[in-house]
Amino acid sequence: MTISEVLIPELRDRFRNQGLQIGSSPDPIAVFPPAHPSIGEISIMDEGGEVLVYIGNITHSHFNTYDETLTPEQKVEAVSAMVINFLEDLFKDRVLLWGSAKGRGGSFHQFKGVVPDDIPKEEKLFVWSGPLSRS
Repeated sequence: MTISEVLIPELRDRFRNQGLQIGSSPDPIAVFPPAHPSIGEISIMDEGGEVLVYIGNITHSHFNTYDETLTPEQKVEAVSAMVINFLEDLFKDRVLLWGSAKGRGGSFHQFKGVVPDDIPKEEKLFVWSGPLSRS
């Protein structure tokens, strides 16, 4: 069982109204169009033991489990669940994204409107629905 075999049906089921386009590895296995042009599309890559989620040219996240007590099937299920949970939060603007022309970027999950102090002031801020200004 591969991550794609588990993840793609879940993506279709949970996010069918998000403009999902399905592909196959080694290309992105799934692509979501941007909610705002400044963000860019989401590309999901099945890398065998992990999933990479690229969010435009802002940032990317790795999803993997290093729990050696899990069976291969349990690892696939766990990684797929991580990706689904991340996308649910992202689409609800509960993930803060940041990036700059210097090539840095990142994300902060469970964002509740407060920008962490360790994000440099020059970084541009985003949520899935668009740019965010610093308060």
